Amino acid sequence: MKRRGQSGSRTITIALLFLLISGSVAGAYYIYNFGSDPFRTLPVLEIKALYDSPTSLTGNIYKIEGTIDTQLRNEPGHGRLFSIESRDGSNVELIPVLVPSSLSRVQIFKGQKYLFKIKVEEGGVLRVLEMTKA
Repeated sequence: MKRRGQSGSRTITIALLFLLISGSVAGAYYIYNFGSDPFRTLPVLEIKALYDSPTSLTGNIYKIEGTIDTQLRNEPGHGRLFSIESRDGSNVELIPVLVPSSLSRVQIFKGQKYLFKIKVEEGGVLRVLEMTKA
């Protein structure tokens, strides 16, 4: 005689195995795409708000992702001023960021994409506190 109880447990085992594998793939995808942001707890800088009222943002810390466009100035002892291309919704904006001399160890090249932790200083100056390649 055949045992009929075995086929039901095999189906459950296969279903559980499928759920485990698909859950692992989904978790790996999430970590790869969203878990690598070291500044994920910071709010994203709204460029429109910066242009409309930079003094209201003074003292706040934000994150911004952008591509290096041009080095505008280099002041030994103070740092380097770069323009970066950043997206604000569907618009691409050029904004200046000041990379202090304390971050001179970071190799910055035109066209590379970075994730910046910035502080809005007096007059709307965006001073980079930390940065990493995106």
